[in-house]
Amino acid sequence: MKNIIQLGALLSLCLISVFNCQLALASSLNNFQVIGSHNSYKRLMPKAVITYIETQDHHTAQAIKYSHNTLIEQLDLGLRHLEIDVLLDPLGAKFSQPKAEEIVLQSLLSDAERLQLELKGLKVLHIPDIDFLSHCPLFSQCLEQLLHWSQSHPKHFPITILLNVKESKAKFLAGELPIKFTESNYTELDNEINNVLPVNKLITPDLIRGDFKTLEQAVLTNGWPDIEDLKGRFLFVFDGSLNQRSIYSKGHPSLSGRVMFASFEPGQPEAAYLIMNDPIDEFNQIKKRVEQGYMVRTRADANLSANNTQRRERKEAAFNSGAHIISSDFYEKSPLALTSGYKVIFNQKKYIRNNPITTAQLIE
Repeated sequence: MKNIIQLGALLSLCLISVFNCQLALASSLNNFQVIGSHNSYKRLMPKAVITYIETQDHHTAQAIKYSHNTLIEQLDLGLRHLEIDVLLDPLGAKFSQPKAEEIVLQSLLSDAERLQLELKGLKVLHIPDIDFLSHCPLFSQCLEQLLHWSQSHPKHFPITILLNVKESKAKFLAGELPIKFTESNYTELDNEINNVLPVNKLITPDLIRGDFKTLEQAVLTNGWPDIEDLKGRFLFVFDGSLNQRSIYSKGHPSLSGRVMFASFEPGQPEAAYLIMNDPIDEFNQIKKRVEQGYMVRTRADANLSANNTQRRERKEAAFNSGAHIISSDFYEKSPLALTSGYKVIFNQKKYIRNNPITTAQLIE
């Protein structure tokens, strides 16, 4: 009788909305695709700075000519994937006097931003000295914005945060390199997330691994949890180099005790969430990994010099590959979308849809 009642409720839901019916039939986390943004915190540098960079490094100048709406505005639009870059600043003030200000002979930071950058702690910016304007200069500030939005939308679709640790600078400027992260620094990074976001707001490797021996075994055998059990939460993915990932996972087999997932090659105990950023060259591999049960993140665009035809080709490859997270600088209403006449969004103006690979029938 209970099963009959449940089936009746599901059929009623189908009559109300075919899309909702499809979600009810395939509601695990890996049965969806989500569109999000790349370097989500970024603000546009003034023209004078970009003009100077053009004289030093044309490629870099072209690569930084974009910006985003605030994190809150992006979440309000419907994006459920964001990307944040972090840099170490244990003594404070490492990034509060950027060289670009000396070069263009003008102040580029507000008084409030400069005070924030003078504080100790993790900072959020793209490239020290030349591309440093951020909607939230402090990592803790970014996290607090995410928490406040989530508390106001407690049943939101799980939000994936891709996190990069920055340890490089502009090659054409003299000066110190950013500080490299040690194992203790990665623990500091985890702690910063834990200090702002309560445990019931996080999807961690421990939560997904459960009683399985390895994280990879858990996702390939048991799959990913139902969306209903993950609503209102954040999932952090560490996008690091091989060396960075090795340091982060040292002493944490299957990322036990760590806050973030990380992109490890299939076959490793820590493999669960893969970063495969070229949906054209890696199309078949992405599709294969999605079918196996891994979560995959890719990019719908990466070259700002591409024309709209080239962008559409890459976007369609990303959509059709089944990659779960699709990052873009051209989501609808982004500054680049508004100026280029090109946008990345699913049909019916959605940023979330059923995954075309893991669901039997794609309904948008």
